[in-house]
Amino acid sequence: MIRIEMKKNLLVNTFIGLLLAGCSLTPELKKEVLDTPTNYETLDGSHSLSVGITPSNRALSNQWWEDFGDSNLNLLVEEALRKNTDYAIAASRVLQARAVLGMANADFFPTIGYNGNFAQNQYSADSDPRGMGGGSVGAFSLSAVLSYEIDLWGRVRESSKAATASLLAIAANQETVRLSVISGVIDTYFLLLNLENQRKILESTVKTYEESYQYRLKQYQVGGIEEIVLQQSKVQLESAKANLYAIIRQKSEVVSSLSILLGRSAREIVAGEMRISQSLPSDVPVVPLATPSTLISHRPDIKMAEENLLAANHSIGVAKASYFPILSLSALAGLSSSEMGKLFGATTGSVGLGVQGPIYDFGKTSNRVLEAEAKKEEALINYRATIAKAFSEVKDALVARENSEKRLNAIIAQAKSQERVYQIAKTRFEAGYTTHLELLDAERGWLSVQLELSVAKADLLSSALSIYKALGGGFEARRLEEKTMYERP
Repeated sequence: MIRIEMKKNLLVNTFIGLLLAGCSLTPELKKEVLDTPTNYETLDGSHSLSVGITPSNRALSNQWWEDFGDSNLNLLVEEALRKNTDYAIAASRVLQARAVLGMANADFFPTIGYNGNFAQNQYSADSDPRGMGGGSVGAFSLSAVLSYEIDLWGRVRESSKAATASLLAIAANQETVRLSVISGVIDTYFLLLNLENQRKILESTVKTYEESYQYRLKQYQVGGIEEIVLQQSKVQLESAKANLYAIIRQKSEVVSSLSILLGRSAREIVAGEMRISQSLPSDVPVVPLATPSTLISHRPDIKMAEENLLAANHSIGVAKASYFPILSLSALAGLSSSEMGKLFGATTGSVGLGVQGPIYDFGKTSNRVLEAEAKKEEALINYRATIAKAFSEVKDALVARENSEKRLNAIIAQAKSQERVYQIAKTRFEAGYTTHLELLDAERGWLSVQLELSVAKADLLSSALSIYKALGGGFEARRLEEKTMYERP
């Protein structure tokens, strides 16, 4: 007898537990076993990539762009984060997702409403339910209504979890857009400074070619050279002018790109150009680099892919819940009377348990489940691809940093030698040992190297920027969750 009673209690407790907790129809999502490298190496594995980085367990600063030491750049980044339209759109989508989560969480609680009615019914003598020979009868009612879905199959719970994951995915996307905007501003800013530097160098180069052409023209006029030599000098002059005009055009395009990022007109940028540094930063920051295994928690695109996978998995549970009936409680308490004056003395009420479910829907629910499972598979593939892309981008950025530094050092050495050539040519010209034309040739050689040096410096800065971007730009998954919501359902 005791054993039978214990079995009854167990069944009752189990049923109550199901009512309170709901059944889980969501498949278990196994944690991905990732083959992460222990360090970053060159493609042939000859050595580890370590140029321009320092081993560190700390995350990048959230204001990592300040490492470049350019106050004007800092102002531009801050302005872009305030005014950039793409970033504003991403922020708006976070608000939308937060509202969707709020609606999903509201289903955990009952819906409370009200209902009021007034009707005037006319009866004949035969149809009068009162048996009073017909007449007009009023009907007044005022009631409060409560309805509540018992989440027996976990539909509400899984909908909330899916909405939570979607919110975090969209918040991570906002961080991805933020990183893209910041990187775009920095890259465009460095390119603008590089082009301005090239413009100055090319203007000096055009001037030397103009002087050479005038020198050759005088020689030709006195019969000192043939026309072909004069025309060759003219070709060099026009070629240098063409290069200058190309740089001016490119600079105009870059200013337009920067104006889009900053959310203001190109004219405003040109008008305020004197506030922009006229030279590239001389120091290239050394980037703190943690072990590859920590990269996953520092990339917003990986966080977005992970949360999209979680949302897709929970959506399977929501879809499967449609196979089963919806159990709901309803209650009504109110007033009802045929006379307005007696309404507040005539109480009425009811409590009910309702059930609603499918019998046969011609494959609608099963196809909804198949769709949810296919979306989960897509999200899983995207998650794996995003991780692979992240490691590839870090390695490519480190390779670019190493090679850019080697190239810059080689050009610096070349520039020193070329400057020495120019100084010797200048000394010889002043002493009367060489012609002005030879001095101009030496000066152009030096200017040509200065042009390469400007490009190499910009490339090195760009490679450092690529490392910051590949490492996630100071993003932390844990901090995102704390900022987006206090507690996940």
